[in-house]
Amino acid sequence: MHIIQFLTLYGVVCGHFQQHHPHVNHLQKRNAISNKSNPIATQVLIIGAGISGLEAARLLQKNGIKTLILEARNRTGGRIWSIHSKNGHILEMGASYIHGIYGSIPSGLLTNPIWDLTQEAKIRTHATKQKDFLGSYQIGDSISAIQSWFNEYMIFVREETRISSTNVSFGYYANLFAKQKNFTEEQQYAFTNYLHFFIGAVEGAELDAIGAKGYLDINSVHYGRNHIFSETGYMALTDYLAKDATDIRLKEVVVKITYNKKSAEIETN
Repeated sequence: MHIIQFLTLYGVVCGHFQQHHPHVNHLQKRNAISNKSNPIATQVLIIGAGISGLEAARLLQKNGIKTLILEARNRTGGRIWSIHSKNGHILEMGASYIHGIYGSIPSGLLTNPIWDLTQEAKIRTHATKQKDFLGSYQIGDSISAIQSWFNEYMIFVREETRISSTNVSFGYYANLFAKQKNFTEEQQYAFTNYLHFFIGAVEGAELDAIGAKGYLDINSVHYGRNHIFSETGYMALTDYLAKDATDIRLKEVVVKITYNKKSAEIETN
């Protein structure tokens, strides 16, 4: 409720209109350039046309609230950015996949809202497979060997956490496992790199900062399979959200925000 109250502050936007991205060619066009003597008014101003900003606009507009989105880049999507390689593959340069199709209640009583939007938009996905990901590994170690070590490691960690009440980090267990396997320095480097790619990158944290027991308790039971946008790219979802946004302005870098109890004033470059 506090968030909605904040969002519904009356916003005054001072800036000039920039060229729209091809993906959002439906956007409203303006003939006049705005300046401080001729400000643009809106009920709700949203800074950033990433998935959160676009979804906020969608929900507000469904409830009859006028919105304006300012985006510093020349495209929508935020850290979701899909590109097509020369040989036709989708490469995800930001967010890569839906982190579980279920919500945080066991047995799928809730679903991930990202998954709900994907179903609503009728965007095809499939559950991830090992071959869907690219990674870098130490030269000289076969990928099959590293995958085998990873599988052994996860069994090792599950057993260790099953009998332990403390939430020890993945980094601690990685060092313990490497010692038991008598890894060479190069083998340990390759193995740790693999763990960073499949665990650290997903959680957005270093292995020493991720509690293994908590991670396994949550992810192995509650969240379900991870899905990727193999045919369209993740940006198909943000494009779906952007298509109904009434006013998105690209290349608008916010440089100043001032506000009081009645209004907010935003200036862009």
